[in-house]
Amino acid sequence: METLVDLVARSRRSDAPALRAPTHDQFYDYQRLCTTTWKTANFLHARGVRARSTVGVGDDPRAQPVLAVLASALLGAKAYVGAPRDVDARAVVAHVDDVDDYDLEPGTQRVAYGGDHDDPDVYHFEGDVWSENPTMPPEAQSRMDVNVALVTGTEALTHGELLAAATDVADRLSLSDEVEVAVRAPISDPRAFAAGVLAPLVVGGTVVFPDDDTVADAAVTAPDADDVPESRTLGVRDVEF
Repeated sequence: METLVDLVARSRRSDAPALRAPTHDQFYDYQRLCTTTWKTANFLHARGVRARSTVGVGDDPRAQPVLAVLASALLGAKAYVGAPRDVDARAVVAHVDDVDDYDLEPGTQRVAYGGDHDDPDVYHFEGDVWSENPTMPPEAQSRMDVNVALVTGTEALTHGELLAAATDVADRLSLSDEVEVAVRAPISDPRAFAAGVLAPLVVGGTVVFPDDDTVADAAVTAPDADDVPESRTLGVRDVEF
């Protein structure tokens, strides 16, 4: 794999589990993950997101932020997970309870997930994305590994850097397509996103945003984590770009 686009290529569609978030009753197989990412990309494109645009993304442990990051990557845009409230972005995709808290420039599109918003100018992620065309957007490129895909306040990480880190984590944790990885660190940390989200997707495994009863095969943990139920664990401090 060379770019995040490859994670949701047509050939990856299957009924194998890709992501689950039991707290929010979410389950995605690779068929649904791919097609919903394409729909999300088409939706964001219609909202003005283009190559090198920035998309602010909420950091809730659920499917929508993952879809927003991957969809931004399909368009050659940059995702800022856990973006500050004054983020300079073309669109912000955040929880319905948080989307009003952003102090945005005129023209920035607000997209809320997790429920309907009272303001008709705020798009409803679940409803509006559902109605989009389930095809790979024409802007998706097969080679843009040097393009920035994920940003923070201090870092700008390319497709290639993220995939290299994810592949390294997959090797170190001996991940396979039958392995579930619990994400036990905030996905606003790019190390957690690369290790907990991208690494299992690289090998065809399953991303899990766990609830209190979840025990997965492996886990990516925050620095202060203790009593982790998984036997195979990797702390975000051990992830390098």
